[in-house]
Amino acid sequence: MAIMLALQQMPPEEVMVLTARMYRLAPQAVLEIVRVATEIMVADPRLRLMAMSGRSAPTTPLLQRLGWTLVLAKRGYIELDEALKDLRSIREEAPALATNAAMMEIDLLLDKGRAEEAGAMLAPYLEPEGMIESAVANCVRYLKEQGKWEGAVRLLDRAAATFPDSKQDLREAMIDILVDHDAERALKYLEELEAEAPLSVGLSISQANALGARQRHAAAIETMNEVLKDDQLTTTDRVFGLRVRAKWHLRADHAEDAIQSYQEALDLEPKQPTTLLRLSEALEEDERWSEAYSRLRDAIALEPKLINRVEKRLQLLRARVSEVELTTAATVSAGSPVSVLTEYGLTEKLVDKLLDANVSTVEPLAGMTPEQLQAIPGIGPKTVEKITRSVNAYLTESKRATPIPTR
Repeated sequence: MAIMLALQQMPPEEVMVLTARMYRLAPQAVLEIVRVATEIMVADPRLRLMAMSGRSAPTTPLLQRLGWTLVLAKRGYIELDEALKDLRSIREEAPALATNAAMMEIDLLLDKGRAEEAGAMLAPYLEPEGMIESAVANCVRYLKEQGKWEGAVRLLDRAAATFPDSKQDLREAMIDILVDHDAERALKYLEELEAEAPLSVGLSISQANALGARQRHAAAIETMNEVLKDDQLTTTDRVFGLRVRAKWHLRADHAEDAIQSYQEALDLEPKQPTTLLRLSEALEEDERWSEAYSRLRDAIALEPKLINRVEKRLQLLRARVSEVELTTAATVSAGSPVSVLTEYGLTEKLVDKLLDANVSTVEPLAGMTPEQLQAIPGIGPKTVEKITRSVNAYLTESKRATPIPTR
């Protein structure tokens, strides 16, 4: 998407200011700007400190205060009520920014599940005569959260006719809703659009998703193959496209092909938690438990809040890995799984580090020198001593081998 390319080239401070203006843009543009701004806030503590102090400084331009307040609140660095108070004061202080501030207030209310308050503020904008472009994204979000997806579709259709400059993004948002609720209708609408002009990248992806939703997996995959042939795709669009293709490969029971597509996406953006999470699911589908577990842990390391969603799955995968290790130990002369060392003082976290380094059984571990152990990320001299004690205790008790020498 062109807007993403522009955002990536902007200085962080300009992206933060742009968040204050974004409610005049189409829904997808709003989402992209918030996403980039929050990522910047996480990656740049200096900017976060500037935003925290600048928010309350009397000399900070009001437009900039708006953007900073929104992003700080969305990321949880300030309380919702504190953010709402600031936005309301700006609405009173600067009438020219009142609509921007109101839209941000509605956005945060929806974030926190206070739909009734958000709905009351949105009511004037839900009527045809009250429609303004900056309210469309929040109106659509409110209607969807209320289960009124048909109302959201009608609103977006009306908005596309009313705001021609944003027609493309508004149509894409409308079709995405149809794909989720009435895929056949989405396909018919896309056919009408394609008769007028070639579909955009976004609409082509929506077409693939609609085909997949109708169980036409091969057609969905072929559509995505065509999209990915475009050499002009931005990295963001290509990564998203690869994930969509992988999803339909997986639904068609082509786990290996799905894994390959997710890996291609990961090669382009190695620190993308969503891709790591999806890759983990594909690996799990292919019964590659250890790799699935490792990729899921990588995703959580990049986005710690994921643990709230995937903790049970993480535990199940860990159990699968241990089960496979035990089975392997019983049938292969290579020896016992390193997980047995948890009974001899080794922590699960340390066992995970060994597994990540492909040290899966005790016997090869027993043959490693301290230097080799310290070459493993996260293992230092004190940790080597812990490993040595645990391995020696296990080997002495089991009498499977001579204890490794301490140094």
